[in-house]
Amino acid sequence: VRTSNRPQAVSESLPFDSIPRGVILIQADTLRSDHLPMYGYERVTAPELNSLANEGVVFRNTVAQATWTKASTPSIMTSLYPLTHGVRGFNDRLPAVATTIAEKYRDAGYATLALSSVLFTGQFTNLHQGFEELHESGSASVPGPKTAREYVDRVKTWLTLHRDVPFFIYLHVFDPHDPYEPYRPYDTLWGDPSLKADHEAELERVREVIDDPLRRNFGMPYRTELEEVDVDPDAYVAYDEDWYDGSIRAMDVEMGRLVETLRGLELDEETLIVFTSDHGEEFLDHGRMFHGQTVYGELTRVPLMFRWPGTIPGGLAIDKHTQLIDIMPTLMEISGLTAVEAMQGQSLVPLVHGDAPSVWDTRPVFSEKAATNDNLSPPPRNTESYAVSVGPW
Repeated sequence: VRTSNRPQAVSESLPFDSIPRGVILIQADTLRSDHLPMYGYERVTAPELNSLANEGVVFRNTVAQATWTKASTPSIMTSLYPLTHGVRGFNDRLPAVATTIAEKYRDAGYATLALSSVLFTGQFTNLHQGFEELHESGSASVPGPKTAREYVDRVKTWLTLHRDVPFFIYLHVFDPHDPYEPYRPYDTLWGDPSLKADHEAELERVREVIDDPLRRNFGMPYRTELEEVDVDPDAYVAYDEDWYDGSIRAMDVEMGRLVETLRGLELDEETLIVFTSDHGEEFLDHGRMFHGQTVYGELTRVPLMFRWPGTIPGGLAIDKHTQLIDIMPTLMEISGLTAVEAMQGQSLVPLVHGDAPSVWDTRPVFSEKAATNDNLSPPPRNTESYAVSVGPW
């Protein structure tokens, strides 16, 4: 039973004058940062997110610790590297001993809600830990990857009932994930409808020569496979990117609706929004499509923004290397909650305040692709790779 509509901070020292009533962590699946305008993209794929970025802080060089959802999301929720939390293959589950962001907020008296768009971010990975209410993809009224519209509707209903209590929401939307084709009218925003039939026919031709069953099922050819069936790889992938950008724009509209909901409930200035992604997507950048196969930048570079009107200064852009495991310690500090000793990330608050020690200039960040022993993890399954970014390297 909650006896107060304000959360009680544990820490005696707060980085800001107050703590947020609500925290919303948004994870937009498969969203590479270089397809967003605040990261220099020429297309206006995300005007609403661009407005949020202008009202908060943008981290320009954020790295995901893994390049597929199954392994990356536990790192976001626990501030642990995949080598530590152990979720690396399809059937792995987060150990119950790990402490999640949701558990910390629930124990502090917050109402907690999770909306999961794929089995990897729900009970199948033990990522329901700490959530009083969990919506999984099987409950969606329309099957498929475009979940932002329905999930924002559900958040609106839930927030209306919980507007007077502290809350933490994990909102996982799937719209940028394949199949890339967005719903109307975004399907023709950049994609030429006269080319759709030919594009789909090319996919079926190349699908016959994709040797890996998982990639064949998802329709994710390599450049060499497209060339084998005489399909122009650059034209083929350009059309998929047109659809991908349209799906980002469709998701972006729903992010605007979410902010309008907060304003309508008079929660906007009391709510901290964190927007990020679990990994990017490869569009033949290194000869492949899909994700989870390597640790190249198109897969590891993800957006990260914090917005809290009237508290976090707007218009900040920070170039220093950051990681997704930094989200949890940052939230703990901003909310005045005690840190979890096992966390491997670092709070980003010093960067926001502009008083970060010089060690941030040479702080390394890491990504990994694990070798796996199942046929449902991304290929190639018999290889592992690691990436380290530090300073200009």
